[in-house]
Amino acid sequence: MVHFLKEIVKRYINTCQKNEFNISEIIERLEKYIFAVELDKVEFEKCINNLDKLVVSLGINEKINWKIFNENTLTFYKSIYSFLII
Repeated sequence: MVHFLKEIVKRYINTCQKNEFNISEIIERLEKYIFAVELDKVEFEKCINNLDKLVVSLGINEKINWKIFNENTLTFYKSIYSFLII
C-alpha cells in the first residue's frame, strides 16, 4: 500500500500546486479526500511515516491528519456501509 498511496499523494499535491492552491487548502484536501486502510500495524506506521516525509519533501511542513486506518478492510467498510444492507 505504501508505494501506490505515496504516488497518489504526490500527484495530488503536484496538481494542487500547479493550480496554485495554498498550503492550507492542500492540507485540507489531503485530510478530506485521501484515506486508506491497512491491517498490518508495522505497514500502517511505515505508511504514515513515509507520507509525512513525502509532504515535507514537497514543501508542506505542517502536520497532516491522515485518514489512514489500522483496521481490517472488510470490517471497516462493513461498519461504514452497514446502513445499505437491507
